[in-house]
Amino acid sequence: MPRGVALFIAAPRTTSCTHGTHMIHDTSRISHLQSLARLIRFHSLRSITTAGFAHPEAALSSADLMTGLLFGGTFRFDVEHPDHPNNDRLIFSQGHAAPLIHALWAAAGKVSEAEPVSHRRENPQLEGQPTRRFPYGEAATGSLGHGLGIGFGVALNARYLDQLPYRTYVLLGDSELVDGSQWGTIQLAAQYRLSNLIGIIDVNGGADGHGPARFGHDVATAARRLEASGWKTQIIDGHAMGEVLATFEAAAAASAGDQPFMIIARTLKGKGVSFLENAEDGGAPHGRALGPEELDQALLQVGPVDHQARGTIVMPEKRQPSEGPAILCGNDRLFGGGSKAPRGTDDDAVTIIATGATVNEALATHDRLRAEGIAARVIDVHSLQPFAEPSLPPAVGEAKEVVSEDRHFGDGRGGSPHSIPAERSMPKAILAVAKRARIGRGRTPPEGAEGAADAIIEAAGRRTQSKNSGRRRRTLARR
Repeated sequence: MPRGVALFIAAPRTTSCTHGTHMIHDTSRISHLQSLARLIRFHSLRSITTAGFAHPEAALSSADLMTGLLFGGTFRFDVEHPDHPNNDRLIFSQGHAAPLIHALWAAAGKVSEAEPVSHRRENPQLEGQPTRRFPYGEAATGSLGHGLGIGFGVALNARYLDQLPYRTYVLLGDSELVDGSQWGTIQLAAQYRLSNLIGIIDVNGGADGHGPARFGHDVATAARRLEASGWKTQIIDGHAMGEVLATFEAAAAASAGDQPFMIIARTLKGKGVSFLENAEDGGAPHGRALGPEELDQALLQVGPVDHQARGTIVMPEKRQPSEGPAILCGNDRLFGGGSKAPRGTDDDAVTIIATGATVNEALATHDRLRAEGIAARVIDVHSLQPFAEPSLPPAVGEAKEVVSEDRHFGDGRGGSPHSIPAERSMPKAILAVAKRARIGRGRTPPEGAEGAADAIIEAAGRRTQSKNSGRRRRTLARR
């Protein structure tokens, strides 16, 4: 995609003041973004009509907000590498606006003009709700009330686990604010001081198929409740590009603090098309695509479209993921990707690899094996991702056989035999004892753990006795 598109050309300036945030923006920059927003509305409407079913109103009401976010200079993303770890995340909790996602990336030059037309039809990547099949889709959503929770987890990972600088943006519909799951997430995000989590509520006040939004355009009530829950808030006109840009810049600056940020944008449902703007269900049924004649009329109202216009997205920082935060465990500090061996000698016949809650089971199994005359080593792997590769070769590389015990699945789907990196040479003989030790809904964890230990000891004893030697090492991978 072409870089360096003129978004910051020196030109006559206009001043935008938004609720205490004073920013200066080039009129040419704003004009360019407004042109992109028209192109994005064009793509959204055309794809919805071609698909024959979707939600044009939500895509239109959010178009200015999302155009300002992606192409306004605060969203950071390597468009050639959508899996780059430092890319900012954008989650559409308002899944009905999925056509807008495809239109945005068409404006970025990463989806051809023909592709949005295949929305929900020939192209399986462009579905009626956001999915991960689309390379630039961050999460599968659609059922309201889940996107903010997903965003919370992503932001939590960035702040405390990978310790990376990316920000997580979540587009929310106003109807979602009635869901209890949202308010539980809102409180948790404040508790964990996730200032890298930025929500955008599209308060279009319209009906969503279940009746009008509970608070209509009462943005002040939403702001008071969010502030009481520990969030920073800012109320804006979601169609005033100057305000949109200034607010995203304020939210990005606030990410250095200790509070999550919610942008509460008052918008018009169906913005840009008169017969869709704030129409009740009787005038514009929920989820109804426009017919060909209606589409022609709508596109005329959207205004002139520059099909050559492209948006530029800022590149992310070049920072590597952290090894993970240190966790104090007794006198030890545990790191993601590390491991230790709390039990073991030079004469071990069996190696038990465990992590998390299974470490205590592994230690108990070690003691029982020792009572049976079988020497065993226990390796406590601090995390599954990243996996503790450097510490395993002495135990794994010398193993003659692998005994796999998986707490949940007997076929290795839980990761037991496959958690050990595939490039390491492993024996072909794998004895799976998981089905005997499986912990089901009807069994308590202690019973399951006892069953796992029995199966391990039986397998280890049978192997050591049949080989007539304790010199051969075996790896017993526990999950």
